[in-house]
Amino acid sequence: MLNLAEQLLGSGTELSSGAVKGAGKDAFLIEDENGDIITARKAASCLVEPRKGDTVLHARTGAGKMFIVAVLERPGGAATSIEFDGDVEIAAPRGKLEITARDGVTLGTPGELLLIAEKMGLSAQTCEAVFEQLELFGSGLRTGWETVKFHAHSAQTVVDSVLQKLGSRHTQVRGLDSLSAGSVKQAARDIFSLRSKFAFMKADKNVKIDGKQIFMG
Repeated sequence: MLNLAEQLLGSGTELSSGAVKGAGKDAFLIEDENGDIITARKAASCLVEPRKGDTVLHARTGAGKMFIVAVLERPGGAATSIEFDGDVEIAAPRGKLEITARDGVTLGTPGELLLIAEKMGLSAQTCEAVFEQLELFGSGLRTGWETVKFHAHSAQTVVDSVLQKLGSRHTQVRGLDSLSAGSVKQAARDIFSLRSKFAFMKADKNVKIDGKQIFMG
């Protein structure tokens, strides 16, 4: 361990252990093996953030600087925090990276979260997503669901053409159902039925009703 510390911190390095008593702005307060209180900064190679009560390994360099090299023990099974001062990159250029946890994984940032992949898969028993605004762009979309429920205060759909193939369709509109089109064509294989309390039909020119038999009244 001493040889490793000398490689990291230089020759003349002295190693010792102590207990963290507190933390300042840029350094930690440590009670060493002699009962003295010293201050030490966290070494760049020490990924675990020291906390009060931790037993740590600290080193004094030949220049007299004090560094916490490692966290040796943490009482009570408290959570472990890994903190960095600047940008961090985790790379596996010749392999894959897996992150697993029994109780969950949380990703959080006040900035931008960007996912880039050639192929992405998502598998979950339940999935919930909440967005203030959502934009999706792509060249194609294919979905398959056993049941779909859609709730919205208002919805707008703009497409060039729509093709629907349905087994049956039932539409209920509480208020006005309005259709504006250049031409309207409807064809029914069996029965075409219209029913209302009042009916009004107006044409600027001709109205034609054609059938083998026409019953009115």
